[in-house]
Amino acid sequence: MFDLSVYLRYRPVEYDFYQLIRLAECLYVATQQHAAGLLPSDHPLDTEFIRFTQQADLNFSTQSVLAVNSDPDMPNKNILSVAMFGLFGSQGVLPPFYTELIHQRARQGDGAFRAYLDALNSRTLAFLFTAWHRNRYPFIHERRQRLEEKSAFRGEDLLSGFSGTHLDLFQQKPVLQQIASYFCGYFSNQRKTSAGLKAILSKVMGVEIKIGQFHARRYQLPESECNRLGSRASRLGVDFVAGHEVIDGNMSLRITTQPLSYAVFASLQPGRPLYQLVASVTEQYLGIGFDVELQPVLRSDEVPVATLGQDDFTNATRLGYNGWLDGRMPAMDANDVCFTLTGQTTG
Repeated sequence: MFDLSVYLRYRPVEYDFYQLIRLAECLYVATQQHAAGLLPSDHPLDTEFIRFTQQADLNFSTQSVLAVNSDPDMPNKNILSVAMFGLFGSQGVLPPFYTELIHQRARQGDGAFRAYLDALNSRTLAFLFTAWHRNRYPFIHERRQRLEEKSAFRGEDLLSGFSGTHLDLFQQKPVLQQIASYFCGYFSNQRKTSAGLKAILSKVMGVEIKIGQFHARRYQLPESECNRLGSRASRLGVDFVAGHEVIDGNMSLRITTQPLSYAVFASLQPGRPLYQLVASVTEQYLGIGFDVELQPVLRSDEVPVATLGQDDFTNATRLGYNGWLDGRMPAMDANDVCFTLTGQTTG
């Protein structure tokens, strides 16, 4: 039997009724390896994983959960003694006479009347917990993941519509939908902020990041937009540009990570799953039109030395990606690697 009394042994006042039932459900599923008997059910009470009994006193308790006991006839079942939402006792809906009658019957060795009221109260509390649980989508999502349910969930559709993640791309990539549902407050806001992007990507990558706004970048001009004397783009101060590049930073961002280990640094290389996930989340949050660069910083003590012909070297050395020529100062972090996440590639 999963033991709940240890959680009420020291500071029982810290545990709320709903919190303890959720904890009991988690322990029950983890120890019994099945979901039979979860609240509520249409089966007999002896099939449910927990039973409730009401405090038969008229004094007002300072906590909703009093104790966890076990029935000798049912050693694998916990009985939770509560002081809330009952038929008798100080919080009961019946007159105090019924509480006194329960004590009179108990002195005569007759517990049938209390057992009958506890049976009604146990099923009522089970439905009360279900009513509390029904409209709390984080707990529903937690239970569905714990029980590995695959059926449709109305709350996910509501969150998807609120955050704007009901698009086909999110349906094709469930991970993006989970991220957008988790950060639906950021995704639903029409004004996209750097603080929102920082919070999302810090959670996705698992590292602290900094976002530099208005980062100047060089853009290659198409041949059709380059100046030609006597033909086009030849007016000084209007449309004339010397050369084939322009510098602009109005729609550019640079995401810089904290110094990373080589394993995390390698996972942020172009083509890796984490890099693709970061690029997809960034594009879906900001939308089109932004040019975003990712600058993963490698710790100085993790910088590998390029060695040709090493037999046990499994990762290919690529200059500009994960390889550096010897001569770097050991105290310097490698911050000279930058990849394009979204937008145009600089020339």
